[in-house]
Amino acid sequence: TVIIAATGITVTLINLINAELFAHDEMGGICGSCQSTKFNTCSNYGKLMCIDSYVGGIVGYVKDMTTNTQIINCLNAGDLKGYELVGGIVGQCNNRDEVSHCLNVGKVVAVGKGSQSDPIANVSYSGANGLSKNYYSSNEYDVNAKGRIPVTVTMLADGTVAGFLNDEAGDKGPWRQ
Repeated sequence: TVIIAATGITVTLINLINAELFAHDEMGGICGSCQSTKFNTCSNYGKLMCIDSYVGGIVGYVKDMTTNTQIINCLNAGDLKGYELVGGIVGQCNNRDEVSHCLNVGKVVAVGKGSQSDPIANVSYSGANGLSKNYYSSNEYDVNAKGRIPVTVTMLADGTVAGFLNDEAGDKGPWRQ
């Protein structure tokens, strides 16, 4: 984890590369826990292992359920493992938080009995309203998926997913092939 805890800041262009990190709980490749914080164009290429809960490729746990945190244009390519609430981008957030235009190509594993893992984010408080246009590697593509969209390795390799992530920004977007 690069940042242990953050409140009300903007974090841009932070990359965790080739690290193996171990923690008890609230572990993210960029930030362990946060509230009212914006993450933009950050990435994790490290291996994260957590004894307990809240593991995410970018953020482990969004603490305050009444404020908004934004995680935009972020990438997780690292393998994540924890007891429960493990997410490719964020371990646990709420439906007011925005997670958009992110990509997870890493493994996400929760080992606890009846535990939760998600290729993008575990969302509490009724639904995934804040998840949009997020993609993760899978064996098949689902054009009807909302917020968490599975894409194939071929789509990742041929630039299709970069085009999806750049959306209206086109060639001016942050994602490149």
